[in-house]
Amino acid sequence: MRTLYARMAQLPPQLQMFMEGCPPELAAKRDRINCRQIVTRNVLALAAGVTRTACWDLAPEIPGYRDRLNMMGFLFGRLALMDYDGTGLTRRHPSADTFALVTACLDGTTQVRRLQAAARPELYAFEVSREGRGPLHVLWMAGDAFTGEDEPGTPVDWPWPHATVHALDAFGTHVPVERNGATVHLCASVTPLFLSTRPEASARP
Repeated sequence: MRTLYARMAQLPPQLQMFMEGCPPELAAKRDRINCRQIVTRNVLALAAGVTRTACWDLAPEIPGYRDRLNMMGFLFGRLALMDYDGTGLTRRHPSADTFALVTACLDGTTQVRRLQAAARPELYAFEVSREGRGPLHVLWMAGDAFTGEDEPGTPVDWPWPHATVHALDAFGTHVPVERNGATVHLCASVTPLFLSTRPEASARP
């Protein structure tokens, strides 16, 4: 660990982003990757038949603990949902907001089924059945976890035979979509989209 920190500036950005004191733009990218994967990994697990998941880790075990030479902290510490503000466990990382969004969207889920998109093999699309709630589809494009967000979005016409449509991305932001009869036109990317007939959660401004 000491050798890694001594050579930090020469390390690949994919490694630097897990180290203390990494450039702010790498820390932000790491947080976005974490948010996207909270959505994709949960949806993939549910579609494979898993019935319950948990997100680890919640936060550091004690307030104020910092040791950049700790191997577990290096591997997982930057992926915690929350952190302490003084002695109170009140500071939310972006991943905490995404975890809350996923929990809200998937509440009452009875089945997650992958939908085939023959014309778009790189498109991951899932139908979520929820007890007492309207339809929900989750869509994202295959892409590199680190560089995929830098690629332009892919125009997609998606079947949607419902009277209304709302789209929310993994970061809690409303995304514009266009209706065209029984389809919606959207721009898909590595960032997952939630499509529903009603707003799923409050979006960030």
